[in-house]
Amino acid sequence: MTYGEGLRLEITKFAENIVITPASLLEDNHSKEGDELRRQRSANKAATELYALDACGDARGLYPLPEKSVSLRSIAAGGSKEDKIIKDGGVKFVVVASHFDGEIFESGKMPTGCGGLGAKDKALKDKKPAAIKGISYYIDNNISHPDPLIQALLSANKITRDTGKPSLAVAQNHRIGKIFPVGAFMPGEVPTFAVNTIDLFSKYNPQNIYEKGIPELKKKDIPDVFSEFLAASEAQVKDLLLNYPNLKEMLKVQNPRMIVLSTEIISAKVRYPKIASFPGILFKLHLPRFKDQNGKLGVKPEILEEICNQVEYPVQHAVDNFGKPNEAFSKTDRLLIETEDITLSRDIATKLAEEEWMKKWMTLKDHQVLIAQTQEGISQIIEEFRQ
Repeated sequence: MTYGEGLRLEITKFAENIVITPASLLEDNHSKEGDELRRQRSANKAATELYALDACGDARGLYPLPEKSVSLRSIAAGGSKEDKIIKDGGVKFVVVASHFDGEIFESGKMPTGCGGLGAKDKALKDKKPAAIKGISYYIDNNISHPDPLIQALLSANKITRDTGKPSLAVAQNHRIGKIFPVGAFMPGEVPTFAVNTIDLFSKYNPQNIYEKGIPELKKKDIPDVFSEFLAASEAQVKDLLLNYPNLKEMLKVQNPRMIVLSTEIISAKVRYPKIASFPGILFKLHLPRFKDQNGKLGVKPEILEEICNQVEYPVQHAVDNFGKPNEAFSKTDRLLIETEDITLSRDIATKLAEEEWMKKWMTLKDHQVLIAQTQEGISQIIEEFRQ
């Protein structure tokens, strides 16, 4: 399917013109496109052709091959992971993706553009007392470094060490989707880096690292296991720019219509192919879940607290910027909570609704919390949450 197919009509030129309701989501999920993508993904899993995407939840992240992906999204890719998902036999390798704004990047300086990493940089400079909850607490405890390259490299190294799966650390220019591979980690082998590791870790020196722009691995130094992903990324850039000539302006500010909080690891572009294919429309957060001894699904209290801390980031921005169309999250008027059990989704919504920032967001005009029961990428129930 061509990126943006079916969405180029004038009425859907802007994300706010796309209808997002329980009915439209169910229709999209049960569409022929959704059925075909789920079929393809099942075949790819059986053939061990999936890759795990550990990326920021930022709505501007643009990653290819949704029918081959396991989606694990969190703010600055710093959220809790389930190793068993990555260790699954259907997963061939991992991509750890950070991102930056390529239009404001300056040679010799650390790239910026990721809100979570920007907040980490500010926290380090301000030297404020450690937070005890909320997004500041999450940033303090889950993000290692404000530089997107280093954050990706540290995460990729840990994932390969913990799971035994090959990992590729990349930095993406989120204005067009261009991906720069910066480090490759193969089990039992010495990792390869795009720059001198002394400049990266021992004596961090952004002037040296970025002297000639964003560094990237030479093709000869990239293991073949990552070739298809990188080729698809290059093709995606071309497709996106052809379908959306104003893409750079569209993605200048992060302004999604909907926050998706989901236990699903199947890409949103598979679950909701028409809606999710519109660039920048969804801010995504993965919700790790577990089964107790009786097989009942649940979310551990500490994980739910971490998720609440992450959700505060987009929701508080949406409250602060409501009515300011050019500001971040000002158009974010939907929150979708998906789990395998509608009762669990409702319980999570109830927990979030206790937060002051969530109470304020829910009182804004036409803002809705939606809850869903979704299993194996198939949405069975989607409804509006009412207290």
